[in-house]
Amino acid sequence: MTDLDTIIEQLEKWKVGIDNAIASVTALRGIEAIVPPSSAAPVKPAAATKEATKKRVLSPEGRKKISEASRKRWANLKKAAPAATKKTVKRQAKTA
Repeated sequence: MTDLDTIIEQLEKWKVGIDNAIASVTALRGIEAIVPPSSAAPVKPAAATKEATKKRVLSPEGRKKISEASRKRWANLKKAAPAATKKTVKRQAKTA
């Protein structure tokens, strides 16, 4: 065996180890490996990934509740805002 053959053989071993490490780390994150390990069968995508990409639809009732809540929130902020704006207006007048 030549030096190049030895180097290639060692790199192939490293490749298998790296592929296995990538598969292990991605499995910890709950994501299928992008590159399946050389020693294992190809990894099939999980059914959960299809569910995660499904578009969620908001009902008209839900949209109405959210808009009413945001209106109430902004109304409360606007009620509290005049006291704060008077102070800032006075400060701006003094500096001008």
